[in-house]
Amino acid sequence: MLTSVFKNRWGSMDSMGRLSLIVIFYSFLMVLAVGLLAGKGPMVADEVVHYYMLVTQADKLPQGNIVAQIPMNGWTYNRFYPHVFLWHYMGAAIWRLLGRSFAVVQVYQSVFWLQLLLAVWFTIKKELQIVRMA
Repeated sequence: MLTSVFKNRWGSMDSMGRLSLIVIFYSFLMVLAVGLLAGKGPMVADEVVHYYMLVTQADKLPQGNIVAQIPMNGWTYNRFYPHVFLWHYMGAAIWRLLGRSFAVVQVYQSVFWLQLLLAVWFTIKKELQIVRMA
């Protein structure tokens, strides 16, 4: 039923799949461009936590880290994560190797966004294949 709605309203799922991949790639490029153009300007929400998680992890390599030490106005906020992320290890290693450049963090954030969007895309694609077989 769901696939018939897609086919009748928007054409084939193949064309929708290609179009959604274009939108995902465009979104990735725009997030990367805005991050690079902002420089070390303001960061928001999760971006702040991931940045400081990466920086703290880079300082502690190869030891694991579950704390993002976020400097506030005169004090430090310790944001605890109950688990260690492979993304933070990889990002910290790359960040150290490339000279601790803020641009590396923006690429890291953008690739994480791309990975998230592609995971959702593949999940939806798989679900629609299951619906087609039913």
